[in-house]
Amino acid sequence: MKRLVTIETRTGAYVVIEQAEARSVVTVRPGGGATGAAGPPGAPGTSAPVYERRYDESGNYQYAGTAVEGSAEGAAVWTIRRLEYASGAYVSTTQAVDVTWTGRYGHTYA
Repeated sequence: MKRLVTIETRTGAYVVIEQAEARSVVTVRPGGGATGAAGPPGAPGTSAPVYERRYDESGNYQYAGTAVEGSAEGAAVWTIRRLEYASGAYVSTTQAVDVTWTGRYGHTYA
């Protein structure tokens, strides 16, 4: 059964993902969608890092992970936000920093 899952991004925007399976991991890469006016130029020779994002759901929790592109899922470099839902309503968001994506269910979130 397909369903829509809403995830809050680091900028406070929301992304709606169509989830085809009861449990799936989705990678969202930057790009696409609406764009605004160009910002000021950066310092010469520097560029902003590109981030990978992972999303997962288990029980009453949705997990949204972010790490620099190319990071291994088993490396302790991920920032993971855990969104808790109860009776279909959003309850809270907690976060774990410098953790592994593969261990997301067992981390301590604060």
